[in-house]
Formats: sequence, C-alpha cells, structure tokens
Amino acid sequence: MDGLSMTVRGGELVAVVGESGCGKTSTALASVGLVRPAAGTVRVAGADLVQARGRGRRGILRSIQLICQDPYEALDPRCTVGEVVAEPLLVHRVGGSAPARRALVIEALARAGIPNAETYLDRYPHELSGGQLQRVAIAAAIVLHPLVLIADEPVSMLDVSLRAGVLRLFADLRDAGLAILMITHDLVTAAQYADRVAVMYAGRLVEEGSPEAVLRSPTHPYTRALLAAVPNPDRSRDVARPILPGEPPDLLDLPSGCRFRPRCPLAQESCAQTDPTLETLTPERVADAHRVACIRAFELDHAPPGDVPLTRAGSSVEVPVAQDGGRPD
Repeated sequence: MDGLSMTVRGGELVAVVGESGCGKTSTALASVGLVRPAAGTVRVAGADLVQARGRGRRGILRSIQLICQDPYEALDPRCTVGEVVAEPLLVHRVGGSAPARRALVIEALARAGIPNAETYLDRYPHELSGGQLQRVAIAAAIVLHPLVLIADEPVSMLDVSLRAGVLRLFADLRDAGLAILMITHDLVTAAQYADRVAVMYAGRLVEEGSPEAVLRSPTHPYTRALLAAVPNPDRSRDVARPILPGEPPDLLDLPSGCRFRPRCPLAQESCAQTDPTLETLTPERVADAHRVACIRAFELDHAPPGDVPLTRAGSSVEVPVAQDGGRPD
C-alpha cells in the first residue's frame, strides 16, 4: 500500500474491490494492527493505533474487530462456540464474572442471527454448517461492541443460499451504527449493500464514490474492465468486452507513471510521466464525492459497460444501468 487514504464513518458500509494481490487484505490487517505500516496512521475515533502503546493500544484494538475470510480456519476446532465468542471478553477483561460473560456471549450470538443461541454454547465448530460458522465468527467480532468492523471476503466461502442472510446481517449492523469496511470480489454485492465503493489497484485507490457513481458511471479504465467481466446472460455476444492484458505489476518493480499504464487500453505517452492522484469529478459533498486517479478522467465518456444491477438491499429504489444498445435493465 502506498498513499492509501480511506475513511469509514459510523453507520456506513464501504466495499473495497479489486483483483487478488492489489492490497485489500493488507489494508485490513494493517487496520487492526496485525501488520505494522512503515508510515502513516490508523485512526479510530481520533486515536492513532500505529503510535499507541500499552493500555491505550488495547483500548483502540477493542474498538476495531476483524472477520476473516474462512470461518473454517478462523475458529479453533478444540474450542466450543461459547469459548470462541468469550475469548475476546477474556483478552480485554470485559464482563467480570463467568455468568456475566455467558450472558454477553448469548447476546452476541443472538445479534449474529443464531436462533436459540444458548443451545449452541457447547457445540464445536465441526458440528456447525458454513453459515453458522460465519455467524459465530461475526458474534466473536461484535461481542465487544466495537466501533469498526472489518470483514475480509465474509461470504466467499458460503453457498449462494447462505450469502443473503449474512449480508443482510451486515446491513443490519451498519444500520445499528457500526462502521463496516467490507472486502469483496463481488461487484453485485458491493452495488447492493455498500454506501461507498473503493476500487484498489497495485496498492492504491483508483476510483471511489457511491455505488451509483462508481458502478453506474465508471471512469477509470480498470473499473470499467472489472464491470465488463461480470457475467450477464442478457449481454449481446456481438458486443466486444474490454479484456485486460497481462497481470498486476510487481510491487517491488513498479512501472513509471501510472501503475495501470502497461495494461490500460487508453494509455498515452503522458501516462508514463505522471503518477495520478485521486481527483474529484463531482461537485457533491466531499464525503460522497466521486474521485478518480486518471489523468484522462475528465476526457473520458462516462458511458458505463453497465452489467451490475444497482438495487440496494432493503430498499425499493432501483437505479437502472444502461445495457448494450441503451436498453435499461
């Protein structure tokens, strides 16, 4: 990561998307203190995790929790569900007595959507389904009532039938006031559940804004290519889709100028001399602005490849996306 700057507000879900190796998980690990950045800050409610030590650091870490990608690997198979969810309480010395901790564990399991939570306390991970395991992992993350929740591909290991329930849970937690940073490869998920979408490439943000702006009117060539790769049975086979050549660059041997230049179909000579920074395209509020890191951003037509349905979960509002030939879906 280099020059990466992101903000997640309470009651907001920000989705980070991009290819494997672009820095999404590194961002998550640095944000919860598992990786120490060489420079920069990680601020939670104004307190800097990077510089904090001792009790101050412990307090910040209590406020920000991580949900790992694979619940099968994240949960200790030797521990019961009750022990897994109670461990953060023991680490941070919350709850006092065993009965008080038990009550907090049951409350967290119930908030995570597990019915009859008390009956799960003595079960082991191998006795649970994938969806139940993920909900237990979420319960362990929210039992301390954190301010920030970071979810690294929280539904990638689940069947399609289970994803909607877990994602609806994240939406409910967001509506309850949590700040949620969700890493995902699924642009449809980002479109339906996120308040903002941040697109990463080679350790940097290349486009950021509301789902309607980023996914309906993508400007950066990389974002357009990601959208064009989304399967769509209604897409005409006669319409060519942009295909990115090559692979993401070696982060130890970056190209000159724009990091996306070697793969960009719109690259020109000036792209090799200028390393673009995020520039605001829209006159909206700063917090919701559509920002793009491309020196040609203001020249490019904003017509989208348009394949991602932008219907927000839990909302009756639908934003149509222009399909091939201009037909809205």
